Amino acid sequence: MVDPGEVVTTTVKREFIEEAMNSLVLSEDDQKRMFQQIGDFFKKFSEVSNDSHILHPRMLSPLV
Repeated sequence: MVDPGEVVTTTVKREFIEEAMNSLVLSEDDQKRMFQQIGDFFKKFSEVSNDSHILHPRMLSPLV
């Protein structure tokens, strides 16, 4: 859930880390490090997706 005053993209990263990475069993320092690494990943992905066209098979099929 989005906390009051929290940016949605921050929530997505936090929820991903908590649920998929099971970060609640990690130390606070490890959680911070993981959050930074996931943040770096999202930043790199947004740079790639903004600079490139991502082709999906449905986009290549002729319309019927």
